[in-house]
Formats: sequence, C-alpha cells, structure tokens
Amino acid sequence: MDYPTDLLGFSDRPVWSPDGAWLAYSGSPHFSGEGDCDWGVICVMDPAARVQWPLTPNGMRGERPTWSPDGAMVAFMVAGADGWDIGVAAADGAWMETVVASSGNDLHPTWSPDGRRLAYLSDRQGPGGHYGSVDLYVVDLDSGEDRLVLDLDADIGEPRWSPADERIALVASVDGAYEVMAVDADGANLRNLTDHAAAD
Repeated sequence: MDYPTDLLGFSDRPVWSPDGAWLAYSGSPHFSGEGDCDWGVICVMDPAARVQWPLTPNGMRGERPTWSPDGAMVAFMVAGADGWDIGVAAADGAWMETVVASSGNDLHPTWSPDGRRLAYLSDRQGPGGHYGSVDLYVVDLDSGEDRLVLDLDADIGEPRWSPADERIALVASVDGAYEVMAVDADGANLRNLTDHAAAD
C-alpha cells in the first residue's frame, strides 16, 4: 500500500479536507516536502503532489485538527502557557492564531456548519484546570466572544453541531450512565435524548 506520508514516525488523527484534496494531521512524517513537520506539529499535506507544510509555527505542538466547512481553515488544540488552547490556521499555512487561551485546558474544537463558531470543551472552572470536569463553550470567530454554554458538573464529550447551527449534541455522564444530550447553541433547552440506565 502506498501511504502518502511515507510514515516513519508517529502520526495521529489524519482528516481529509472537505473537497478530498488535502489531509491535515499531527505527527512526524519525515519525508521530503515543504516545511518542517516534526513530532506533534499540525501539518497539511497534498497527497497528489507529495508535499507538506506546518500550520503550527516554530515546532508548536498541536492535536486533533478539524477542517472548516469550506476547507479554508483548520482548527486544533495547541499547546499554550497554561495547558491546551484552541488555534485556527489558514489551510495553506499563511497564518495561525490562538482564538481561545483560558487558565485551563481548552479541548476538542468542532466547527459550526456556517464556519463562524467553534464549540469546544474546557476544564477552566475545575480545581487547578488540567483534565477535571469539563464544560461546553462556544467561541464566535468574528467577534471573539467566548461563552459558557453548558455546565453540567459531569463528564461530557463529543460535541457536534446540528446542520442548521442551532443545537449542539454531546455525550454526558448522568448518574453513572452515558447519555446523548442536545442543547441550544445559547445554552437553552437542554434535553436528555436517551435517558435510560444503560450507557449509550
């Protein structure tokens, strides 16, 4: 099999661009191409041209890349001074900025379908940060407004937007069982969609 990265080292979570032309990933591909994609750097590659380039500058570590709906940008977790932050970069590597940098860990960004907001998880309200109980936040990329959407005092994960940008589904631990829940993007109308004793 012809792996497009000729992977010799660690690589993680490759994701295709919406048009299927490019791959974003975190890893150490070690092949001749553009840029310097060391271990943990967020990179994009063009498999057809067999070239790659970094999105995180100066060897900055990143994880969990995810493409914007139009394929123009990539969001990801990026190592910051106080834990994980949320970064966004142009897919061609022209620029990168940190859009969320709290006192805790900001994790698992996911794009709204219109590409204007990111939902993500953060443990900034927990004791000392660093992987305690996480809450759901939404950051508006146009205004920079960063808003707490849901504080359940529970283990939550896997936020996903509805196609109309109106609601966010997630998994939450409720009374020892994992349930599928949905909440409006402004934090209203939380519903437990599965609500039974077995894990979902």
